[in-house]
Amino acid sequence: HNLNDQAETFLLQALRGAGPKGLSAMPISKKIGLGKLIRPLLQYSRSDILIYAKQYHLKWIEDESNLNNKFDRNFLRNIIFPKLLERKPAVFENFARSARLLAEHEAILSEIACEDFAKVKTDDIQKINLKKMILLSNPRQRLVLREWLSRNDIRSPSEKQLKQIQKDVLLSKSDAHPIFKLNHFCMKRTGEILSLVNNKVDIISQ
Repeated sequence: HNLNDQAETFLLQALRGAGPKGLSAMPISKKIGLGKLIRPLLQYSRSDILIYAKQYHLKWIEDESNLNNKFDRNFLRNIIFPKLLERKPAVFENFARSARLLAEHEAILSEIACEDFAKVKTDDIQKINLKKMILLSNPRQRLVLREWLSRNDIRSPSEKQLKQIQKDVLLSKSDAHPIFKLNHFCMKRTGEILSLVNNKVDIISQ
């Protein structure tokens, strides 16, 4: 991946309404299992790489599908970015810088989420203390919910779903026993405890 790819990813995520994590685009390196994925060309533009390749007589293969503008990324690459470059020659660098700054903000949010999660966690990773949770602001509650779900290997829900969880579960009466279905799991409130329950398990028996 290169600088152009980073800018394309940033704009694609923005068009999808992504938050700071999505707008951070691609990191230069990240852990994958026991290994690490490294993108050493992320700071170099596609044109810089082509100049280098031609100078040193390197060969490469062009994927024909890259010309198909029915795909969003190709549409941005072949139609939108050439127009943007005419008006803003530094568009790739600017988008990449925004992605880098948002990555820093995301790192700070992650630290806050971990600190808040430490306040509401229980001895059971699938349970959190709602009495302590409701002391947090609404945005920080959503951060904690994302952190909690991530630690349980559950994909983060949408902002709309998180707000619905807050409304239907967190703000419900302690004796209401609300249940919120989420993928293969349910969130179930019992008193001041919020639990994650596998859908395959009979939640009535919990």
